[in-house]
Amino acid sequence: MKKSFKHLDCLAKSCKFAAEKVAKSCKIATNNSLHYYDKNSKQELDFIIEEQNKITVIEVKSGEKYKKHASLDAAVKEHADKIHRSIVLSRYNVSKQDGVLYLPLYMTIFI
Repeated sequence: MKKSFKHLDCLAKSCKFAAEKVAKSCKIATNNSLHYYDKNSKQELDFIIEEQNKITVIEVKSGEKYKKHASLDAAVKEHADKIHRSIVLSRYNVSKQDGVLYLPLYMTIFI
């Protein structure tokens, strides 16, 4: 008998949506302009902000696979000279790996 985990997928999508809303609210509160990037619906970046005449790319992750971010990796590879920082917001602790800064969602206000 196959178990259905459809409700878990729905919960994960709800958590990501809520996390993106929190991140957006925090950035707007600090008077930063937010931008969104979607290239042919295959590469999507949650937020892009301008810093020091370059861009900072921000991805919001709600699940356990927060260190998997194909769109962010592709953007960094293609536009490395234009990117100041790459940040992933999640529920996990602060860390840095392969040039990506991982921050807990509550630290959004400090970006």
